[in-house]
Amino acid sequence: MKGISMTIETIIYLILAILVLSVLLLFFLSQAGPPQDQFALEAKRNSACGAYTVRDFRCAGKSGSPITNPGDPIPINIQAACHELTRRFNGGYDKCESGPSLECIQQCCMTCPKQA
Repeated sequence: MKGISMTIETIIYLILAILVLSVLLLFFLSQAGPPQDQFALEAKRNSACGAYTVRDFRCAGKSGSPITNPGDPIPINIQAACHELTRRFNGGYDKCESGPSLECIQQCCMTCPKQA
């Protein structure tokens, strides 16, 4: 009987250990999600802003609108990333709520010089 008792206790200890490790793993993985999302959005914004400032260094635009090529996704990517940063992490890019505009790019892109 003692041999069976030790086997059952060992199985119970293994089940408890797996349960505790699973709870700890779930806790740490759930805490890592939001910062990783924020870093991914900021990387997307910075990449799009860098691509935009290559063609419009001062972010002054042309006739009050961003300088773009037909079918260019860069202003849309900037607007989408900044809108999502504002919505999820209170980024403060309120000019990006309506759509891709020159004001959104000027407010959102850190590579743009601040307009006086």
